Amino acid sequence: MAPSYNDVLNVMTLLRGPRPDHKKTDFMDDLDYGIEKLTYMYDMQHGTAEIRAVVEGEQKVKDYYWWCYIDRFKNVSEAEWTKYNDELYLYSAYLDIRKNSLYPRNNAIQVLSVSFGSMKQKVFCYIFDETSHSVVEGYIREIWQRGWDPRDNFYNVNLITCPIPKRLEQSAKMFVSISMKLCQSQQSALRVHIPPPAYRKEVVAVCVKGMDFEEEISSRLVEWLEAQYLLGVSTVTIYKYTVSQSVQNVLAYYERLGKLVQVALPL
Repeated sequence: MAPSYNDVLNVMTLLRGPRPDHKKTDFMDDLDYGIEKLTYMYDMQHGTAEIRAVVEGEQKVKDYYWWCYIDRFKNVSEAEWTKYNDELYLYSAYLDIRKNSLYPRNNAIQVLSVSFGSMKQKVFCYIFDETSHSVVEGYIREIWQRGWDPRDNFYNVNLITCPIPKRLEQSAKMFVSISMKLCQSQQSALRVHIPPPAYRKEVVAVCVKGMDFEEEISSRLVEWLEAQYLLGVSTVTIYKYTVSQSVQNVLAYYERLGKLVQVALPL
């Protein structure tokens, strides 16, 4: 008879045993890692695993402007990826003026970033305009849900939301850098992409991960797409590997209407 999950976990826990901090080993670290992941998968099976809320609750804007005296950044990064000393990679920063549950009374800067493993510590956003600055606590959301893969020993993509204090909301130019330490600015900053006022409109987009099946789902796909458009979605982007001809016909139809974008993915 195969051992149960509890049997495996008990053996691993027994192997681990108590150990003082000065006797840490790679083997024990790997064992701790395995126990934590097995525990999470067990909790997933029983519906008790911790997951991120679909709609986040309102957060308080924590502004440390009066606490921190910081130097202005030395240069604006034009590289594809900006690496900071905190082992954090930043890709882009955009002004977000849409209504949201996190900061319903503030606009925000959305920063796309990559970190190794889950970001469990706080992050601080250093926001600059041409004459002043602000330091606010950022809010981290992992784009890759842990429920899809409980391991975290690889690079994760994060969306860091930086609320903009009211005194900076009308700034024509803004720059942002991110640090895991309070009152410690970075040498480089990202330019915040601010769309022209004429293009500021509420647009909702939905992305669908790679479709790879031959089942006949064209009717269900039409129902799902129409439901998205009724709920206010402007465009749907669908990544695909292999789909049936009837599904391809549906995708092509909505693409001709300008409501859908297909992105072919090679295997």
